[in-house]
Amino acid sequence: MTARMKRSEGRFLTTHTGSLIRPPGIVELARQAAALESAERSAYEKALRGAVADIVRNQVEAGIDVVNDGEFGKLGWANYILERLTGFGLRPVEPGGAGLAIGASLARLATDNSTTDN
Repeated sequence: MTARMKRSEGRFLTTHTGSLIRPPGIVELARQAAALESAERSAYEKALRGAVADIVRNQVEAGIDVVNDGEFGKLGWANYILERLTGFGLRPVEPGGAGLAIGASLARLATDNSTTDN
């Protein structure tokens, strides 16, 4: 089955991007499921399907033309990337390392720019 793109010539179609607030319990179930073998994740997957069906129904009832799953199945963007792309990995950050130096430089730059007369 091929999905067709929804189009309109009479008005702008409404949609949204990004995560929607997940129902209580879904995030915790997702964390628990991440540590389990795929065969043991059925409770999470069933709860996720129900939560997605509810949020899609809410969007339709609110008049959203192009709905989405609210990103309910993602624990976070970084985790999503790690699960689907190669070449990314986690590594420890050393105290006082480059990340802290960059953050301090950005904070200093923001402070300096806020006092500049333009």
